[in-house]
Amino acid sequence: MRSAAAVDREAHDAPTAAGDQAQEAPTAMERARPHVEAATTLDREAHDAATAAEDQAQEARTAVERARPHVEAATSVDGEAHDVLTTAGGQPQEARTAVERARPHVEAATTLDREAREALTTAGDQAQESRTTVGRARSHVEAATTLDREAREALTTAGYRAHEARTAVERARARVGIETTLEHLIREALRQCAMAGGT
Repeated sequence: MRSAAAVDREAHDAPTAAGDQAQEAPTAMERARPHVEAATTLDREAHDAATAAEDQAQEARTAVERARPHVEAATSVDGEAHDVLTTAGGQPQEARTAVERARPHVEAATTLDREAREALTTAGDQAQESRTTVGRARSHVEAATTLDREAREALTTAGYRAHEARTAVERARARVGIETTLEHLIREALRQCAMAGGT
């Protein structure tokens, strides 16, 4: 039979042990968290890989489905060509050989036709872009010409001679560029007139 002192000591030690275990539990959870997160990441990556593989498999099935009519059409054409040659008096083996020899040339011609169509389409697109660019450039040039004329008229109205106005506007245009306003162009032309008068 245990003594009262032993019972008291066990009763005193029990809360301490429980407290130590309670302290160790969060530590164990902290240690376990990286492993749990790594496992979660692996699960997600595995799921993503499986999804990607399924997508690729679906794309492959779609490509096969799209190719099947072309393969069947080519096979049908080969059969018809074989029958025509055989009917014309050729031997079956000779007909098959002729069809097999003709197939690469037909495919090459088809490829050339497709490439030619693509080249024409590309050339058409480039021509359209060129026309669009030229049209835009023409609009800018016409606008600049109109501004130049109005700027010259403004200078002659202000008392400058025609050749002075023309020279000043040409120099101003060289400085301000195509994209400018009439006010800016006139201001720069007046500055050019002032510079010419001071020399």
